[in-house]
Amino acid sequence: MSLKEILFQIGLRKIKKDRWREWGDGKIRGFLRSTQEGVDSPSRQKIREILGQFPGATLLDAACGPAVELEGYRKYGTQVDYTGMDATQKMIDYARSLFPGQKFRLGDITRIDQEEGSYDVVLARHIFEHLPHYREALVECHRVARKAVIVNFFIELNSSREDIITTRGTDYYNNCYSRSLFEEFLEETLKVSSFENFRNLGPSVFSENEIYFMCK
Repeated sequence: MSLKEILFQIGLRKIKKDRWREWGDGKIRGFLRSTQEGVDSPSRQKIREILGQFPGATLLDAACGPAVELEGYRKYGTQVDYTGMDATQKMIDYARSLFPGQKFRLGDITRIDQEEGSYDVVLARHIFEHLPHYREALVECHRVARKAVIVNFFIELNSSREDIITTRGTDYYNNCYSRSLFEEFLEETLKVSSFENFRNLGPSVFSENEIYFMCK
C-alpha cells in the first residue's frame, strides 16, 4: 500500500458516521445538489453521455437518493424509462414529492427484488463505497441488467492489491477498493463482454470521481 493510500485510510477513520436515515427534509433537499455534486457535475454528465447509447432504455437507478439523476435527465432530455430505488424511506418519500407519478421503490441493492434482466441498464452511483464490499451488490446489478451496468465511484480506486475497508460502527463504510481486484471481478466472476473506465470526472468529498461502464 502506498503512503498516499495509508494516509487516506487514516483520514477516513476520523469521519463521523453520517446517519442519513435521521436527516430532516432540509438536509435531504440539499443533498447532492451542490455545484460539485449536482446535475452539472462531470460524473453526471458522463453518465448521461453513456445513456445516450441506449435511447428509451429502462433504467434502474439503484441508489437514487433524492433523485438528482432524474432531475438531470429531465433538464437535458435524456431519454430513459426511469425507476429509482433507495434503501432509505425518507429519500424515496422526498423523491416522490419532487416527481409525482414517477416510479420509485424502496429496495436493497444487495438483494434487488426483481427478476433477471428486468432493466436494460442499471446505475450504481456513489454506493459501493458505503457497503461492506461491492461484490454482492454488483452481482445483483449485473443480474437484473439486460445490456449494461454503470458504476460511479466517488472514492478513486487504489493501485494496490488490497481493498481498504474503513468503517465506523456496523453499517457505514467509506471503502477504497483495489482497481486490479475490481477489474478481475468484472472479467473472471461476472464475465462481462467489455468494460470502459473513465477517470478524473471532477472532485467528490474524498477524491476524483471515476466510472466503469460494462456491457453484458
